[in-house]
Formats: sequence, C-alpha cells, structure tokens
Amino acid sequence: MPRFTSMRILLSVSCLVACVSTRVLAQDNGVEQVANWQAYLEDHSDTSKYRLVFEWDHIHDATIFVDGVDGGRVYNAEDDERCNGDSSIVASDGQPYWMPRFFPRPVSAEITAITGVKFASADWQPCGHKEITICHAESHYDFHMYYEDEETMNSLPLCEIGVPSNPDLPVCRDSATSEINHDYFRLVNHSIPLTMSISRSAMETADATTLLDGVQKNFCVDASSAILRSGVHYGDASETLDEWKNPVTIIGSHNCELKFFEPMFSWKWASGCVTESETSWPVFEVANIEYTKKGIESLPDSWKIEVSEACKAQSCLPGQMDPPLSEVCHIKLSAEGTKCPPEGCTLLKECGNINDCSTALPYLSPWTDNDKDNVDNTVNETTSTPVITETVEPEPTSPLAVTEEVTTSSDAAVLVNGANSLLLVALTFMAFLY
Repeated sequence: MPRFTSMRILLSVSCLVACVSTRVLAQDNGVEQVANWQAYLEDHSDTSKYRLVFEWDHIHDATIFVDGVDGGRVYNAEDDERCNGDSSIVASDGQPYWMPRFFPRPVSAEITAITGVKFASADWQPCGHKEITICHAESHYDFHMYYEDEETMNSLPLCEIGVPSNPDLPVCRDSATSEINHDYFRLVNHSIPLTMSISRSAMETADATTLLDGVQKNFCVDASSAILRSGVHYGDASETLDEWKNPVTIIGSHNCELKFFEPMFSWKWASGCVTESETSWPVFEVANIEYTKKGIESLPDSWKIEVSEACKAQSCLPGQMDPPLSEVCHIKLSAEGTKCPPEGCTLLKECGNINDCSTALPYLSPWTDNDKDNVDNTVNETTSTPVITETVEPEPTSPLAVTEEVTTSSDAAVLVNGANSLLLVALTFMAFLY
C-alpha cells in the first residue's frame, strides 16, 4: 500500500475516533477554550415557564483559529487551504483545522426534569461548514441543547461518513441500502419554526429589547448536514447563505425524533465585526417562536445570546478580524419555554417530510426499502424513563403534512462502551476505506 494511502487511513481513523467516541476532542490540552462553565435555572415571572442559563468564558489562546497571513483572522475560513478536505495540516491540538471541536458539558438533574435538556455542547467550528449547504464557512459556535443523554448519542451506530470534498468529515449521507445512514434522513416536520421575533439592528433602535415581530421563516432540511452521532440539521437557508449577520436558530433530528435545539452564532458576530446596520450587538434575542408543533413540550419559545465587551475585536479590517480586547471573552446564553410536566417531558417520535435546502422541493430519499418507514404507531420517550403511550392521530398544524409514524422499543438502543467501542470504530472504518 502506498505511504500516502496508509497515512491517510491512519489520519482518518484517528480523526473519526476522536470525533465520535466521547465528544472530548478539544479537552485534552490543559487550558480549555470553554472554561468556567455554568448551567443553572433562574426564576421566571410565569411559574409555568423556565429560564435556563448557560455561561462560559471563551479563552482565546486556547481556541483553534484560522489565522491570516499577517496574523489576523480571516473573515471566511473557506479562503484558507487548511480548511480544504484534502489538507493534512494539523492545528496545535493535533487535529485537522476542518475537524469540529466538541465541548460537551453536563447539566443538573433539576435542569433535565424541568427543561428536558440532558446535556449541552458548546461546539466550535474553526473552518465553519463550507461543505454544508445552509452554513457559511466561517468560525462559529454550534451550541447544542440535547434532549438525549450523552451515552445514548455516543452509542448511535457508525454510519458511512464523508462528503465528496472530504471523505474524512464526520457527516452521514443518505443511502439507498444503509439503514444506519438512512436513519438520519427519517425526517420530522414537527418542531419546525414558522415565525419568530428577532432583535432589530442597532441602527434601527437604541433599545436592545426592541424586537421585530412576526418574522416568517422558511425552514428546510440540509441533506449535507447529518453530523455523525448528532443529527441532521434544519434551518432557514436565507439566514446564512447571504453572508452571516445574526445568530440563528437550528433544530436537529435523528430517526423521526427531535434530538437538539441549537442557537448558532459566528465569531464575527461575537467579535462585534458585523456592522450596526445589520445586527444587534452585544445582545441578540429571538422570541415568540411559533412551531408547526412541538416535538417536546419544553422546546424553547425564546432564546438570547449576550457577550461581554471584552469579546470585541481590536479592529475589524476588511478580510480579517484582530484578536479580542481581552483574553477572556464571557458568553451567556439563555432559553425560555414551558416547564416539563411532573412526570417528565416526552419526545414525540413521528416521521414527516420537509423541503430540501438544496432544491427547495420536498426531500427525496434514495432509500429503497420504504416498508421499513411505514409503521403505524407513535412512541413517546420521556426524558427520564421511556414509556410507550397510546397513539393519538395529530391534526397537521401547517402545510407540512405528517407523512408517516413509526414505533420502536424503548430498549432498542445499542450501547457500545469503552475500549471495545474505539476498537470497533477503528476496525469498521479501516475496512470501509480498504
């Protein structure tokens, strides 16, 4: 076997294992990018509602950035060769620049009982997502609030990964024959935002609490965004493709079930390098989210991101962003919604369809065994103990009609742990590459 091929396989296996085994890729070098983590509940004026708050310090020196030629920060990481899928250049943490950095963090049992959130992950994308349709290729945070525990997410079977421009990227593609891959494309049309209120730009108002109401959203599924052991992503393509001005709302699913709610914000926004005519900084708010229907009772109705003045870049020159004014940038993200009932929130498992972001037409899967997608009952899984409930046929609340419902057993998850899991991942991926 040629040396290059051998090195490529070793790099692929090491990247894949680091990415999917324990979600601690970026936590092994002492000083962490996501430091002084806090997750807590605040009192809400409405006792039926919760306010969930996350805070952390963004440590700039511990962050993997794509530096410009002169040491500045490039606006669009797509312009740098280190973000190419065929690049073998590694960053200071030993991983390719294009590999996501994961920072999973725990939440308390009280938070789970009240909000349904089982863990959070402040994930960092040094190169952005130039291979993903609805994401702009620039450094940003993907803040995932997961409604499954970390062990369950890490135990999802290994799919066949890769995209045409990068065979090592931990992305699952839909398949005509691989059910593991196709599970990411058993889609939902619940939990889809239809309208929301968002912050006005600083040029429009000096009051950061003033919102633009009734903003229509046109969510679609991005078939290029099915991240291994996370889920496929849904968003409004217009928010990210025409440059990236504001923080945005994303949701994700796997196998007909909501898996996460995701505020996403670029480092350009956090650095204060988006002009005042285009955004609100250092606070941006999303409120009054109206959904097709909720896939979990506690799905946030609103969220807000705040950054400290220390996050502001020393200068925002065209084509680059300088480091922030201070080494420690403080970030605070909050979400509000309806509290879970005393018996715990339930995750609705219900298949549907939605437009494909790349075609603006209903998503068309290559999957051929449609019989496996046509099971009659709905399973509700609580955020504490899974239970099967009586199925009630829901009336569609939008033009996104329900197309199918499926049922599974609560003990159907495959748990793969410890060293055996790592060995299985490595051997499977080696066999795939050969």
